[in-house]
Amino acid sequence: NGEVYNYRELYSEREAAGARFRTTSDTEVVVNAIRIWGVAEAVRRFIGMFAFVVWDRNSRELSLVRDRVGIKPLFYWIGTDQLLFGSEIRALLAHPASPRSIDRVGIGQYLTTGYTLGETTALSGVKQLLPGHILSIGADGSTRTSCYWSLSDYGRTQGAQSLPLDELAEELHQLVKSAFAYRLVSDVPVASFLSGGIDSSLVAAVVSKSLGRDITNISIGFGEEAFDEVPKARVVAKALDLPHEVRYVDPSTAESGLQQFVEVYDQPFGDTSGIPTALLCQVASERVKVALSADGGDEQFCGYESYARYSRVWEKLRRLPVGLRRIAAKSLGILPLDFVAGLGARTRENSLRPQLRARLQKALDILGVTSEAELIRTTFEKGWSWSESSAILDLSPESLFGGTVLADEVVLGDDDVFVGRMMRADFRAFLPDDILTKMDRASMHVSLETRDPMLDHRIAEFAFQLPLHQIYGPGPSGNPEHKRIVKHLLRRWLPDSVVNAPKRGFSIPLYSWMRGIWKPVVMDYLSDETVRRVGILEPEVVRKELSAFYDHPGGRAERIWMLLNLHMWWDRWIKR
Repeated sequence: NGEVYNYRELYSEREAAGARFRTTSDTEVVVNAIRIWGVAEAVRRFIGMFAFVVWDRNSRELSLVRDRVGIKPLFYWIGTDQLLFGSEIRALLAHPASPRSIDRVGIGQYLTTGYTLGETTALSGVKQLLPGHILSIGADGSTRTSCYWSLSDYGRTQGAQSLPLDELAEELHQLVKSAFAYRLVSDVPVASFLSGGIDSSLVAAVVSKSLGRDITNISIGFGEEAFDEVPKARVVAKALDLPHEVRYVDPSTAESGLQQFVEVYDQPFGDTSGIPTALLCQVASERVKVALSADGGDEQFCGYESYARYSRVWEKLRRLPVGLRRIAAKSLGILPLDFVAGLGARTRENSLRPQLRARLQKALDILGVTSEAELIRTTFEKGWSWSESSAILDLSPESLFGGTVLADEVVLGDDDVFVGRMMRADFRAFLPDDILTKMDRASMHVSLETRDPMLDHRIAEFAFQLPLHQIYGPGPSGNPEHKRIVKHLLRRWLPDSVVNAPKRGFSIPLYSWMRGIWKPVVMDYLSDETVRRVGILEPEVVRKELSAFYDHPGGRAERIWMLLNLHMWWDRWIKR
């Protein structure tokens, strides 16, 4: 599944060495490379996105392999005398031996982050192969897992400290030209997604101006101004003189998007941007069969504003003794937060009460953290906190993140700077388990091949070895600038007014849709009767969140969405 982009170079290399090929496909090149070099050495030579399984008749060993970053998924289940594997869990569920029992750790991770982490899935016994890993299974059933590529091998290097920004930006330019050119090779027309953000603008600029390719750029928008990226995208398209197509999503289309969501995502998936992503892929698939996405730039080049914000929080926290902070958090936690939030909301209407209460609880959780790793884990909390989710499912918080890339030893292992540690945690968890999962499922559902030029592993290796001040440092105005090196390169083609525009996430008007067109669906799937039938959560848990949202206009729409998605998923994929 996927593509090996440099197969033509490998083809020529093997042909010069005497190999004879019957086709010109990358699949035959992959098999030949493995026959000559073995799985581990061959896969290190591949540039691409891939998941594949290969049987070696000589060693009688089966190898499951996943690309370095985790662009392509690979799920598997090992029974007593059976192995099931596939690029989607639905492929496993089609087999009568596939387990259908719920993995409570996976559900706890979902309730916290909106997705399952690393190897864990929502189904007991079903695992996902980690990015950059090989699972080898002998004919006797023995297994071993090995890592052929790891971010741990690429740390911030001292040698680049003195290199000027111009020189580093040109090195990045050459890397992205190579990466983007590989991903433009296709027998069918290629388009690109354009949001007007830094990364999609870089892809558009390099493809158009450096590589001279005239491809269509596609954007979608919503009727509500706060969620509409089209104006920014139009500015970029005009500045670069790009072919640009725009489609708007109306509420009726959004309603059908909800019903289709669990068809697209066959695991519980709480990222609401999965809906506009699916709609974007649907629009693109009507135009082309291959599209370029720009995922990965934020995690590699310090694009999220939360990196600097939480770094400042940690600098303040570390000056206070841990014991004192924990005592203060515990003491404040005794106060009735509903009452405190109510007092704060009286000057701004009671509609703010549930949101304010959530913010107060979040602040108390942060006040009591004991380490950088613990604070970084709180940044992954999108629904409930680690402690709340574990309590709901009668688990320990450590059982949800222990043994994952969010465990202390992994988070603190590769970088000695807080911002760097946050970026690596996102690259290992948020990127493959949320961002790339979202795009892969949405695109494959409509038979659209999406390619991620920013996630060429050579770019990742370059980015994570850069001095931190070159990706988060003084911009032209002297103020700290996220994605400093990327913006420096982008200014070759775009004005500061575009480059410095505020970052905006790819989101939907969830709050209003939950209260409007989606409310009947919510009430159906989250009724006491349905929740009892599903049996994952107690009805009281769900009832509490419904009351907080529908009785108070400022309630937590994200939690309602995650509960809805969980029960719709069970109804579609698990119910017999």
